[in-house]
Amino acid sequence: MKKSNETAEKVEETVNETSEVKEEAVRKSGKQPKSNTEILVYCGPTIKGVAAQFAHYNNGLPKKLSEYSQQNKEVKRLIVPVEKLVETKKNIQIKGTIENLTFIKIQKGE
Repeated sequence: MKKSNETAEKVEETVNETSEVKEEAVRKSGKQPKSNTEILVYCGPTIKGVAAQFAHYNNGLPKKLSEYSQQNKEVKRLIVPVEKLVETKKNIQIKGTIENLTFIKIQKGE
């Protein structure tokens, strides 16, 4: 069990580092990420006053969710393009995946 937790923590660290590298590359390039016309789905647990589970957005994220996700970087992992919804839902159910661990962390309010 201890080894599983260590592996999960290493995966989470790698994902965090990768996300930060991507964000920095976008900033340095001066290019904007994909347009706001992409349909995004929040797959995490409902966050009262912020977002309902599986809420979808087709014109960018609402201000409350955008601000919340800036303060709580884990939330970004569970905001996915609609094309990845099925895959993300499956991964949330698989113990030890980054999606599963992130879902649990948000659910616990950590």
